[in-house]
Amino acid sequence: MIALSTMRLALSGLIVTVLAAPGAVGTAWAADDAPVVKTKYGSLRGKRVGKADAFLGIPYAKPPVGELRWCPPQPPEPWTGVRPAVRYPVAAAQRIPNPVGIRQASEDCLYLNVFTPVARRPDKPLPVMMYIHGGSNVHGTPTRFTKGKEDLFVGQRSNIVFVTIQFRLGSLGFLAHPALTAESEHRSSGNYGMLDQVAALQWIHDNIAAFGGDPNRVTVFGGSSGSIDTGSLMASPLTKGIMHRAIMQSWPPAAPLLAEREKNQGLVFAERLGCADAEDVAAAMRAVPWQELTKLEVALGRTPAGAGFNPKVDGWALPDKPLDAFRRGTHNHIPFMIGAQAQDARAWAKTKKPIRNQQDYRAVLLRLLKKTVYRDEADKRVEELLKLYPLSRYKSPKDAYIDVLTERIHVAPDRATAVAVAASQKEPVYWYVFSHKLSGQWARYGADHPIINQFLFGLIRIGRLPPWYKNANRYKPTPDDIKVADLTVDYWTSFAADGHMDNASGPKWPRVDPKRPAVQIITVSPQPKVGYRQEQLDFWQGIADAWRVKSEARSKSKQRGH
Repeated sequence: MIALSTMRLALSGLIVTVLAAPGAVGTAWAADDAPVVKTKYGSLRGKRVGKADAFLGIPYAKPPVGELRWCPPQPPEPWTGVRPAVRYPVAAAQRIPNPVGIRQASEDCLYLNVFTPVARRPDKPLPVMMYIHGGSNVHGTPTRFTKGKEDLFVGQRSNIVFVTIQFRLGSLGFLAHPALTAESEHRSSGNYGMLDQVAALQWIHDNIAAFGGDPNRVTVFGGSSGSIDTGSLMASPLTKGIMHRAIMQSWPPAAPLLAEREKNQGLVFAERLGCADAEDVAAAMRAVPWQELTKLEVALGRTPAGAGFNPKVDGWALPDKPLDAFRRGTHNHIPFMIGAQAQDARAWAKTKKPIRNQQDYRAVLLRLLKKTVYRDEADKRVEELLKLYPLSRYKSPKDAYIDVLTERIHVAPDRATAVAVAASQKEPVYWYVFSHKLSGQWARYGADHPIINQFLFGLIRIGRLPPWYKNANRYKPTPDDIKVADLTVDYWTSFAADGHMDNASGPKWPRVDPKRPAVQIITVSPQPKVGYRQEQLDFWQGIADAWRVKSEARSKSKQRGH
């Protein structure tokens, strides 16, 4: 069944798209025995792939183009007849080409994909897992790791319904500006990508039963920036009743203040786009082709205006910083899991000069400390840090530095987040560190930032590694790899099903006790540890606490000044 081609004239210029369904790419496909479901908006025809039925490119909101750019998502238009749902949607607008290999993108991007086991029982709704992809909220797609292989995650165990979503990225999804704030009935701007995620959750709540899913057991999980987004959704009042568990993978919660982003990002964008002096600044920015916006994101780089496309504290979608909400108990009280990989910060452990010896190592640590609240006493503190991470324990200075960054950026904040949530709710909280390494020449990557995806989604079974790994297509999985993959999937899906790990077939995973938090080390022989890396994590927690005290004092000082 191939729908008529469509021609669309967008604000971004004349773009001709030939599609079987809006926002879709790939080869048209249909068969007499193809699965059909009826949703709130119309019927869908999917396709069978191995042990899963796939429904691809489903619209969950209107295209956010034209006047709908930088507006909350609107419900999709209903359709008549049976709509083909057999092609993955075109990626959300982002830099093209980009570092992750995406070659086609569109501002018309609000689509999701549903994968459901062929062997599901119609009388027994299955738990639902909604995945939020990473990419710094600037690039990527939900299919970056899974495309065409979702059956490895869904069909093997037949115990979940899997949903992947697209949402607005970069400045299209997270740009805050006073003109956009002024036109909002909620006095909010900059959370459009987050509101897309909320809309996807609402669509799941309203429609997932038709696919065999349980609308009352929806787990949101995401890696990297998807982890940040997951924490923001958990802290948002907009997800109450439509989000029932949360898993944060490889990044702790973070959210700037709305006014801060309006000043440091929105105003800079408007000026650089030539819109700052327009009579209607919002309209002028909406008339800019999206390609120009993504180019500007790249041009601004790691400046305050170019970095940090994340949800922000706006008083509506996100009333408070997520970690503060967790500490105060104002978040959605739901089962929660957080963790990272043992060498998660490997990609960030880049230095201008190689770290060859103790002197180089000390200099790098000193520079790191001078970027914290300890900058005035960095010379003294660096000796403490050298004792906590002595080179004698590592194969190389680079390995030591990776540990330093991983525990500063990921593991210490993860522990703090798990403790904060556990202290403010009765629902189960779990904390993990994934430490399993690949074999052979690939062991040098350690358990780094993206590797858990290969195990969680079953891709390690077919030897699929992240494409930037050297000789990625030559990897042969070991029995230990398969064991860890099975274990990881079992833990995640057990959590999605029950909201706890008590029924998981893997080794016991204790809940976090705020006074004595236990972390589960996920490896071939998983084991919980109390007091894990306590001295090192306490060091980084001390910096975070001092920073928070200083920030709060500065904020109070500004308020007195007004």
